[in-house]
Amino acid sequence: MTDWAPQVAWKTRAAFTVRVDAERPPKASTFHHARARCDTMERDQARFRLTGNVAPVYPARPCNPIRGGTAMTSAPHATQLGPLFRERDTGPTLDVLGVTHIYKALAGETGQQFSLWESIVPPGAGAPPHTHTLEDEAFYVLRGDVLFEIEGADEPLHLHAGGFVFAPRNLRHAYRNIGTHEARLLVLAIPGANLDSMFAAFDAAGSEHMPSLAAITVIAAQYGVIIHPPQ
Repeated sequence: MTDWAPQVAWKTRAAFTVRVDAERPPKASTFHHARARCDTMERDQARFRLTGNVAPVYPARPCNPIRGGTAMTSAPHATQLGPLFRERDTGPTLDVLGVTHIYKALAGETGQQFSLWESIVPPGAGAPPHTHTLEDEAFYVLRGDVLFEIEGADEPLHLHAGGFVFAPRNLRHAYRNIGTHEARLLVLAIPGANLDSMFAAFDAAGSEHMPSLAAITVIAAQYGVIIHPPQ
């Protein structure tokens, strides 16, 4: 019994946790390459405006280079990501074609696995018909009346608080706030780094005036997103 217990404990750790080998430092080239990516992400994040000038709360190490795995894998020598937490209505913020994105998690903070943001959608606003070729999206309605159109559905989906839509890549979709008050959506993108960059580009393009549909289409194409013309 004494010999058996440690073996079970070892197998449990190997199967269900990410092991960090503190005694074996990463190869210099691998670590420096990952660190460079993190530095780039941190510079990109500086472009985001903060809601109410309240800085987001980061863990002690906001960007951990991933070495051989992510927080969702058990690959050897993977760096464990730290926790991330933000209060309501705080986080990096973008103005994306009239829709406010308040980020709860950027891809650079989740090991490039996903991005999560809250969309504040004024009446009549939304996203035009478009198709992602590189990521999947999921939408959860927190508040308001939202009309979703997604390829494969027989008719538009009229969703209220608690409604959910999954939009896989390569399926055309769009949404619009059809209510008289602002709507709020929680949106998940997997993976998210590509959209983080595209939305930052939209924010920059609309800093002085709303960009034209042609300009939006050009920007989106750079990130593998197809904007469909009005029908």
